[in-house]
Amino acid sequence: MEIKTFVETLKFKLDAPRAAIGTVNGYYTTFFAGSFGFSVVPYFTFLLEETVTDDLKAEVAFALNDFKIDVSAENDVLILIVGESLATIQSAAVDALKSALVRTTNVLIDRGVKQPAVCRFCGLVGADSYHYQSGIHRPVHDSCLREYLASEEPPSPAIPVIDAESFAKSVLFALLGGVAAAVPVVLAAIYYPIFYTFLLALIPLGSFVGYRAGKGVVRKRAIAIVVAFDHFLAFSLIIWCWNMYARAEGETLFDYLAADNLVPFVFDAVIGILLTTIGTVLSKRLLPLRKI
Repeated sequence: MEIKTFVETLKFKLDAPRAAIGTVNGYYTTFFAGSFGFSVVPYFTFLLEETVTDDLKAEVAFALNDFKIDVSAENDVLILIVGESLATIQSAAVDALKSALVRTTNVLIDRGVKQPAVCRFCGLVGADSYHYQSGIHRPVHDSCLREYLASEEPPSPAIPVIDAESFAKSVLFALLGGVAAAVPVVLAAIYYPIFYTFLLALIPLGSFVGYRAGKGVVRKRAIAIVVAFDHFLAFSLIIWCWNMYARAEGETLFDYLAADNLVPFVFDAVIGILLTTIGTVLSKRLLPLRKI
């Protein structure tokens, strides 16, 4: 699910590229999309007036026992980490998350836990706005926020940190995975020719499993290279298969195709590349999403 759609379904207000604020039972709550393992998952944070105790964490965790949510804390911030990737989350899961947020606030209400109302910039009461930073919305005066934003230097462009070894290993594993997945295609072409075009969809599956096994960061250019390699390999196998058929008849490939076999060859090529593309689209779900 897209972040914007996710936020709109929750009825939160998106006020940063990957973050939003909403109100549940009178408690303001921050949503942001953050990395967890190899996936980007929803985080929810509650800023409290007091330090989050182990007892409070345990009670919230017990209340959320029916949900796939990890409960954590940093000083005065209660953190809920949803154990499902945003890429695969469905509308029904969003409804369940709403119930989980309500249960969390019920615990806070029962324990009489409040949220701060003083401005994070001037320290005075009467905050009438919020400022998002580091996964938390903090209360601020609108005038203080404007003054802060006016004096703040624009952020420098983000440069992704990439482990060259794991990245190279991912690309290598992807290529090897594609080659390994081509073995069933070769066997089918020899023993069961009618099935070999369908098995071409396994090539991107092998590539993306290999990329994930390398545990490298996902980069568009690298994935484009892997996809191009998969399609090249698939088309090469189609050529190899028809060349094998031609040799079995004692002819060259071009003579064999010219002898009323051009249409079946084109049909094989179109279906084979189409299935490789479909396999690519489906297999991309196996990739770890970009870390934020």
